[in-house]
Amino acid sequence: MAAGCNLLSKYEDSWQQIHAANEQNAENAETVAFQITAVLRSANEKRATINELNSCLSALPELVVKLKECTEVIRAMEKLGLELEQDLEKLENLCEECELQEFVLAQQFELSKHKQKKLIDLEQYRQKIADKHQEKIQTHEQHLRQLQKERQDVFDDAFRGDLEEYKQSGQLPKIETKATKLCLEDVVLEEKDFETSDALEHFLNG
Repeated sequence: MAAGCNLLSKYEDSWQQIHAANEQNAENAETVAFQITAVLRSANEKRATINELNSCLSALPELVVKLKECTEVIRAMEKLGLELEQDLEKLENLCEECELQEFVLAQQFELSKHKQKKLIDLEQYRQKIADKHQEKIQTHEQHLRQLQKERQDVFDDAFRGDLEEYKQSGQLPKIETKATKLCLEDVVLEEKDFETSDALEHFLNG
């Protein structure tokens, strides 16, 4: 932007200088025209003033030079005008490009914010699912412990009943077998079951 402003100021200064030169040249041209008119009038009126006419005509080469200089200045001014127009077009394109870049950056920033929000929402949802899953696991484990406790209580009650009957009758009660045969591999003793079995064996062996 600063370079464009400096260039524009330079062109304005050049135009003012050219304009001042044109005004000066116009004044000079008017003066010369006035002198030529006077010389012609004097030639018609007085043939004796030919020397003065020649003196005035001697200024014509300088006028030609000035006119050529004016022509060159005008051409340079036209060239500067074209360059100024091209530079202004480039400046306009640069401004549009900057606006486009700002728009793209703004869109990228909004997209980044949206992605970050989605990631946060996803993490919160994942944590929520994990908490629910952990809660279900804890509930299930608590339920299994309760079943294990109830099962152990049943075994303990049956053992105490069998032990009491053995004390009274001296015989172990018969265990009714089911139709389905139970394999040794199917029997799973828990830690408390081993303790109960050891106590029974210790009692029977004295």
